[in-house]
Order: sequence, then C-alpha cells, then structure tokens
Amino acid sequence: MNRKLKQLAVLVIVACGYYVGGRLGLLLAVPPGYATVVWPASGLALAAVLLKGYGVVPAVALGSILLNLPTSLAPLGFWGSAAVALGIGVGAAVQAAVSAGLIRRFAGWPNPLVDARAIVGLLLLGGPLGSLINATSGTGILTVSSTIPIDSFWSTWATWWVGDSLGVLIFAPLALLWVAGPLEIWRRRQAVVTVVMGGLFVLSVFGFVLADRWEKERLALEFRREAAGVKHELESTVANYVESVQAVRSLFVSYPAASRDEFRTFVRRFLQRHPGIQALSWVPRVPHSLRAVVEQAARIDGFEKFAILQREPSGEMVTRTEAQEYFPVF
Repeated sequence: MNRKLKQLAVLVIVACGYYVGGRLGLLLAVPPGYATVVWPASGLALAAVLLKGYGVVPAVALGSILLNLPTSLAPLGFWGSAAVALGIGVGAAVQAAVSAGLIRRFAGWPNPLVDARAIVGLLLLGGPLGSLINATSGTGILTVSSTIPIDSFWSTWATWWVGDSLGVLIFAPLALLWVAGPLEIWRRRQAVVTVVMGGLFVLSVFGFVLADRWEKERLALEFRREAAGVKHELESTVANYVESVQAVRSLFVSYPAASRDEFRTFVRRFLQRHPGIQALSWVPRVPHSLRAVVEQAARIDGFEKFAILQREPSGEMVTRTEAQEYFPVF
C-alpha cells in the first residue's frame, strides 16, 4: 500500500509539474496562444520519463489535457475542446516517451553525462528531433479542428517546435541535475549549469519580449497607415454622397417644377458614378386635398396599383390613414 501511494504521488507530481511548467510557458505565448517560444513542460516531461520510467507517461498526458482544455474551450465548446486537449495531451505524452526511448537507445541512459557525445545526444534527441512529434500532431489537430486558420499552420508549427526544443534544452538538464542525484560529479556542476541554463532562459525571454515589442510597434504603424487610408477614402466617399444630395437640392431650387422623369434622368449619373448610393427617391409633398389626384395620376403613369400606404408594426403594408399631407415614395 505504501508503494502504491508513492507511485500515485509521483504521478501527481509529474502531472502538476507539467501543468505548472505549461502555465509558465503560456506567459510567453504567441497569439492566438497555442504555441510559445519556450515550453518548460516539454523538458520536465522528458526528465520525468527518464528518471521514473514509462509509467509516468499518462501523468504527462493528464497535465497537458488539464492545461489545454481551458485554452481551446471558447471557440469549440466543451466536447470539441476536450477532443483537442486530449489529442494534444496524447501528443505530449508520445513525444516524451519516444524522446526518452531514443535517448536510452542511442545516447544511453542511465548516464552520468560526463562526455560530449552523451550530452549532445540527450539534448538533440530529446530537443530538436523529439519535439517534431507534438509540434506536428498538435498543430495538425488545431488546423483540422479550425481552431487556427490553415494559413497559420507553418508559423504555429515553427513556434511550437522551437518552444518545445528550447524547453528540453534548458529545463531537462536542470531537472536531471537537481533531481537525478545523488551524483558527486553532478553536484559540482549544479551551480554552473543552473546559471548557464538560467541565463539562456532569461535571454530567450528577453529576446521574445524585444521581438514582441517590435512586432507590436510594426503592427501599430501598419494599422495607423491603413487607418489613414481608410479615413481618407471614407471622407472622400461621404463628400461625394453629400455632393450628390446638394446637386438634387440645387435642381429643385432652380427648377421647382421638375417632373419625376426629369428627376430620374438627372440623378442617373450620380447612381452610376457612386454605386454606394442605394437610392435617390422622388418623394413629392402631397396635401390631403390632392391625394386622390396624385394616386390616379400615378396609375395613369404606369403604376397600376399605386396607393399611398403605411407600414404596420407587424410589417404589413396597409392604406395610409388620413393626414394633412403625405410624402409618398415613387
């Protein structure tokens, strides 16, 4: 029973470690937030599998699922998000297991890591090579589920791969150095390696912050430039529309007796030049005493069923109730 409790405690620690490492990585996430420039969880997962064996692989998957479920929840709903989180979690677990297997097979493990071949083998097999797995499967899942657009596949893949690779290169050695002991030769290296890896992490974060600031400044400049163009185009369009209305006003100021046909001929060129204008309407002012005359004249003019109507709240068109004057739309 005591042994089972210890095994359970290890699984809980690994799942929590992955979750915490992932939360740290998400602080450096690149929009829309599914990939990050440094992913500490990948290094912690690899170190856990190397130290505790393949039995902790499910804990890696669980930590990843718990981490990714809220991230994808909004656009997909619960079940869609659960499927995406499950797929990414399985990818993270497979990546840790395969990377550990490659290291055991080609670099050797357990290994005191005292020669360059073993160190380089561990870092390359677990980092750039092993990180291909979840970068490919995770980005593929996000694309197939329409969580990210297809034209963002390669940029997301590259960011994911770099983030997982740096996570292994920085955090796997640190985890092994501080947890895998006691080895006297590693104890002598702890301070130096921790400072070097910590410095590498700080430089990575600094580089990300700097690049992020430059990108935001570039996007802001591009937005201002495009906004100025849209503003100028909008002002020009509105000015043309106002000019059209002023021209119609000038027509009736200079020629109050303009007929409907003359009005149509006059405004046709404005409608052709400015397709954004949906209509320029002929709306005569009709006193009640001339209502019947105007309705009859319109029917003679080709509008066989013409009548002055009004729209009810229900949307139905009915005969206009009596009023002092009317403004029918011809």
